[in-house]
Amino acid sequence: MTPSDPLPDVATFGELLLARAERDGDRMHLRLLDDHGRETLVGYAALAAEAMRVAAALVRAGVRPGDRVAIMLTTGLPLITAIYGAHIAGAVPVPLYPPFRLRDAGNYLDRLAHALAAATPTLLVVDAPLHPLLRAGLGVACPRLATPGALVLGVDRPISPVRPNPDRPALVQFSSGSTGPQKGVVLTHRQILANARAIAQRLDLRSGMRGCSWLPLYHDMGLIGGLFIPLLVGIEGTLFSPRAFLLDPAHWLRVIDRYRSQLTIGPNFAYSLVMRRCDPLALAQLDLSCMRIALNGAEPVSPALARAFEERFAPLGWRPGTLLGVYGLAEVALGATMPEPGAGVRGDRIDPARLRAEGVALPSDAEDAREVAAVGPPLPGYAIAVRAPSGEMLAERCEGEVWVSGPSAMQGYLADPAATAAVLRNGWVATGDLGYHVGGRLFITGRLKDLVVRGGRNYHPQELEQACEAVPGVRTGSAVAFGIEDPARGTEKVVVAFETRTPAKGHAALARAVVLAVAAATGLAPDEALPLPPGTVPKTTSGKRQRRAARDLYLDGLLGKPIGALDAIKAAVRVRRAARSAGSVG
Repeated sequence: MTPSDPLPDVATFGELLLARAERDGDRMHLRLLDDHGRETLVGYAALAAEAMRVAAALVRAGVRPGDRVAIMLTTGLPLITAIYGAHIAGAVPVPLYPPFRLRDAGNYLDRLAHALAAATPTLLVVDAPLHPLLRAGLGVACPRLATPGALVLGVDRPISPVRPNPDRPALVQFSSGSTGPQKGVVLTHRQILANARAIAQRLDLRSGMRGCSWLPLYHDMGLIGGLFIPLLVGIEGTLFSPRAFLLDPAHWLRVIDRYRSQLTIGPNFAYSLVMRRCDPLALAQLDLSCMRIALNGAEPVSPALARAFEERFAPLGWRPGTLLGVYGLAEVALGATMPEPGAGVRGDRIDPARLRAEGVALPSDAEDAREVAAVGPPLPGYAIAVRAPSGEMLAERCEGEVWVSGPSAMQGYLADPAATAAVLRNGWVATGDLGYHVGGRLFITGRLKDLVVRGGRNYHPQELEQACEAVPGVRTGSAVAFGIEDPARGTEKVVVAFETRTPAKGHAALARAVVLAVAAATGLAPDEALPLPPGTVPKTTSGKRQRRAARDLYLDGLLGKPIGALDAIKAAVRVRRAARSAGSVG
């Protein structure tokens, strides 16, 4: 065994956990922090024993090998043991995110009903306080519910672990839904472990390292990056909730310091939030010199932000090159490209006008040049291609759709063969992301479906949003740009909507400033700049802007209007009608 290929003989996650327990049973594996900072320490042997208990409870509840078990719990030991317990029982865990805000209960129930209709779980494991909401809101679409504590009551006999074929499903991971309805990505044991091993090899991860994560365990970045990879490698992990981070971003830095974490992971907006809300002078007692690898992924990576972050926290010991821009997607488990440790976030300054007009990323030193982050070469065993709409592979610096191939390409989307056929192409995954490559390194420029087209030119919404957010009064991370077909003019109407705390009497002036700023930065003057109240730009549970959802709300006259909890009743009616007509969920 080498540090880059830990426990090479295990083929499934049940085997992996039990092998760790046998080999390293007395070692501490996870430190779980609640929202008050209280610790729960979990060793490998204790984790395996509790997972075995959950597995026996699932079997007693009627779960059979191959069944899907939906799990809707917040970060904590019950969620973790439910996932591993399902694996030991030969079942397939389906992590789902719990509702955090009643004001969007209607939208939440719609999305949940869609996921449950696709997953058809034998059981939904969820905390008891949510049972009434789910039963009332989902009606006949509500599956059988189980509470973690009650599930394991009276279980005193372990079961013999089921050892499924490693090419059988190990996880259904619902995508974030940033460009449309959520789709259930089906991944096998072999695929997830292959991706985890490739990441461990590229980053030279070693047993005994320490990491921390606040990312939710119902998304691939938190589940695979924060839970599965540490189990595979033998990393000592500290986990706390997204709520704790969002309420106090400095908590992330304090956890790094207190537990001497060497590894962490987060999306670009999280590093931006730390920058905006953490004062290094107030945190002068912290020592961040322990940090070695901080991955930045799941959304566009900003080289300027990475430089500013590392400069801001250098007095606290943060090392240059620690932040790494990475690229991946649920359809390949987690990672596709990743730089080497210490490489830092490298930027490529290109001519935005030439990119829009010709699809070519030409280097530029001009003041208006756009800087795009390198997200590394492909992981070991993976390949990247940039292709034209015809499927032809493009040369360096030509923008096209990014395709990925490798040993963790998904089996497909659950119960959606048409969507699967549109994405899986002869061993390649057509990602829907736009980018270009230079010297074997990938650069992501945007999303294919999000492009705004005006006058025969393609505009990336990220450019428009970035220019909008540079205007004082616009909330960072809150702008969303989209195009709407305008048949009367034969082109698209361009809308930039943004959140602001500016009083209503100042909205007109702020909107004019946004139009001027976007036009100056991109050459495209939006047809409408729309101020919105805070918290009304639609986003996924991982914080990605939902441009298509924003567009639909705009067309319905609802963008900027909060969704009341009473809308859950209307949603329940829609769900019941859909369930009755489909007849697929009981």
